[in-house]
This record gives sequence, C-alpha cells and structure tokens, in this order.
Amino acid sequence: QTITAKNIIFQFAVTKTLDAIGRKAITTRGNGEVWLVQAGQLIKGSWRKDAPGSRTKFFDAAGQPMQFLRGTTWVEVMPADLAVTVRANEDSSTSPQ
Repeated sequence: QTITAKNIIFQFAVTKTLDAIGRKAITTRGNGEVWLVQAGQLIKGSWRKDAPGSRTKFFDAAGQPMQFLRGTTWVEVMPADLAVTVRANEDSSTSPQ
C-alpha cells in the first residue's frame, strides 16, 4: 500500500541525548530551519514557536508564511545536526550541519 501526503515538513531542531538508551530531548520552542516538500518541489525556510502552548509557525525564505496544499500534512522533527538528503523532481538538497 502506498502512503502519501500533500505536504511533508522537515523541522530541524536541537536535540540532546538523555540516557544510555538513546532517548532524546527535542527543543521545539525557539526557531530553526525547515524544509517543505509539496508537489515534487522543495521549499526552504524557517520555523518559530514562541511559547509551549503556541503553534509552530513556518515561513518561506522571504519570511512569508508557508502555504500548504489542502490534504494530509506530515511533520518530521529532525536533529539539526543530522545530514538529510531530499530528492524532489530529480533535484536534491542536503540539510545544514
């Protein structure tokens, strides 16, 4: 079975290993880099979350709110120091390190 999503968000966040098992604390308040994949295109930008109860906001490279396609959206929170490669329409991009 094929699983699809209209919007896939890669939210890069600072992580810290908590114990020998490898559990992580993930900093999702503050800001960082974000990638959005939709309709075969990769859009780079930034994310911001001001308070624990507030929503995370996503912005394009020009600082404008990202526009999402109607439908399923997945958000993957990724360690900011993890090398990630995304291939969209035969183009590829590698995450910041």
